[in-house]
Amino acid sequence: MKVLHVLYSKIYTGAEKVAAQIIKAFEGRVDMAYCSLECEEVWEILDGMGIRHYGVEELTPATLSRVIREYRPDVIHAHDMRTSFVAALCCGISDGCGMGDNTRALLITRALSEISRLAECMGGRKETLAGLAGMGDLIVTCTSMHSRNHRAGILIGQGKSAQEAMDEVGAVVEGYYAAQSAWELAQRKNVDMPITEAAYAVLYESRDPREALNSLMLRDRTSEAEDAAWAR
Repeated sequence: MKVLHVLYSKIYTGAEKVAAQIIKAFEGRVDMAYCSLECEEVWEILDGMGIRHYGVEELTPATLSRVIREYRPDVIHAHDMRTSFVAALCCGISDGCGMGDNTRALLITRALSEISRLAECMGGRKETLAGLAGMGDLIVTCTSMHSRNHRAGILIGQGKSAQEAMDEVGAVVEGYYAAQSAWELAQRKNVDMPITEAAYAVLYESRDPREALNSLMLRDRTSEAEDAAWAR
């Protein structure tokens, strides 16, 4: 059996480490390979571990098809982009700005809506996000102090820069990188993701966090059920 692990990232943490560990654990028993966005730093790590890898400039059906034709896997294990980490950063920023529980609840609810829109655009099912893989993951990563993305967001809301916040957390804050990837994907697919756009503006365009949150709060109202994962 041949298994291809596909990751939408340019970093080596979390899911990336797990994928590499799985490949090494099954070495000699199952033929596995690693595919992600091009990144020399990640390739050096994988080369050192003796792991076969494929790089693409962007992860699209066309580029993935090229890898599939070359490697010819029996199984494709797709590791998600974790847009929930972006929501966790935003909830942390809200908490750091002293916005309160109601604002956090609003952000979580609307984040699920925009993540569902992106998933559906990419061929996924909204219903999947109503379970543990969607709502369950979103709630814990947006509220727990064990979530490094939430903790980093709190620090940004308190006035620290994104880099200062990540340095203080002392671990990779995946939401920082996921915000750029999700924003770029939403732009290409023309998917409305206002929370992701606000996160991108704060993290990469130095927008004031409180101003970004206020702009989200002042958006025109939309149907709460229209984009809900369970609204079928």
